[in-house]
Amino acid sequence: MAANTAYTVYYHGACATFTGRATPIMWILEQAKKEYSCATPDTFEGNCFAPPMIATPTGLKMSQTAAIMMQLGEELGMEPETPAAKAIAIQLSLDAADLFAEAFSGAFAEKTERAEQWLTHMDKLLSTAGGDYMVGSIMCYADFSATMALDFAASAIPKTMKKFPKLIAYLEKMHATDGWKAVAAKGVPMVPPPPAGSGVNCCDAFPDGYKDITPKEGLPSADYLAGCKLVHMALKPGQKDEPHEHPMHYAYVVKGGKLKIVGAPDGEAMEVEFAAGAAMVMPAGTRQVENVGDAEVELLFLEVGAQAGDTPEGHSAPQETDAGHYSVLAEDDDWMVVKMDVKAGEEDHAHSHREHVVYALSEAELSIWGGADKDMKAEGEPNVKVPIKPGMVLPVPTGFHIVKNTGQTDASCVYFERKR
Repeated sequence: MAANTAYTVYYHGACATFTGRATPIMWILEQAKKEYSCATPDTFEGNCFAPPMIATPTGLKMSQTAAIMMQLGEELGMEPETPAAKAIAIQLSLDAADLFAEAFSGAFAEKTERAEQWLTHMDKLLSTAGGDYMVGSIMCYADFSATMALDFAASAIPKTMKKFPKLIAYLEKMHATDGWKAVAAKGVPMVPPPPAGSGVNCCDAFPDGYKDITPKEGLPSADYLAGCKLVHMALKPGQKDEPHEHPMHYAYVVKGGKLKIVGAPDGEAMEVEFAAGAAMVMPAGTRQVENVGDAEVELLFLEVGAQAGDTPEGHSAPQETDAGHYSVLAEDDDWMVVKMDVKAGEEDHAHSHREHVVYALSEAELSIWGGADKDMKAEGEPNVKVPIKPGMVLPVPTGFHIVKNTGQTDASCVYFERKR
């Protein structure tokens, strides 16, 4: 029986849709003209935690890209000769793994100084190597690891990369190698393409069904709801929106029905019966939504950013002072969705709010007295008297107040409030 002379690389989708961290492994095997195949991780038999894994012709089985590259460097005669150069190659492989991880996380978009520090470090390694490659005048396994990291960094931070012409020239040299060209010829990207709708907000993707109703006038402060967007969604039976992406958001069901959602929470399709009056905390992600029921569905949701608000001194939440009027429908550590129901003629106790935005669900008249603390009274004329109607958005200031329904009909509202 002939001995097995081929390597097997185990990675997601057998490297058919993207090559990811298996990329430098494929590059070095192609450069060494070694026979290899790619397989899915579930077919791997060995004691390894996560892909990429490899099985060598000698029966060796292992994982971790940096470790695999070190082993292949030794097996394929592509490692430095001196102990000092070998040490640098090991460091470079691990540096490349860290650089790739940070660039892939998207952190460099905000941490441009960190990105430049990384590229400065890689540029110094190249400049002091004493040759055209990262560890001297001869290409070694660590060059393939460095190329993967620098390629991805170049796509993530192209403007910063332009400051390092030596690194750009180095990548051009590596891209001219047989190994790089052979993998490139397969036409498989290093990273998976973004899902449909990535980076597209719902209002732009499907304006027929999504409306930005964030208040723009009469705001309590210049930074009111900064980084947030209040959206009204309405889908008729059979209507299907376009793929889009949401940040973290909090939803309230104005009119219930059955929706089919593709992309949430795990990329698969799911059908959900939304009950009117329900609320939920929704994770960030891409979505495509279809109304598969027989009634129009309306949702109200607040997309939130990172901006933080103030807490009134002596804060006294209305769901504690007037539990009969206020109920928390959904919440996490940052925001809550609260329902307010006040019958005609009823008045609540003095209470306070952090930053919040109110959406009216019924027609009524609300009179509001503002104050400085929980000992305030509803005396004299109210500061403001608001005739509300369904769909009205009220930008209410942070602080203490008392609310009384001075109309002839019961008042119902829902609001989204910051919890810290």
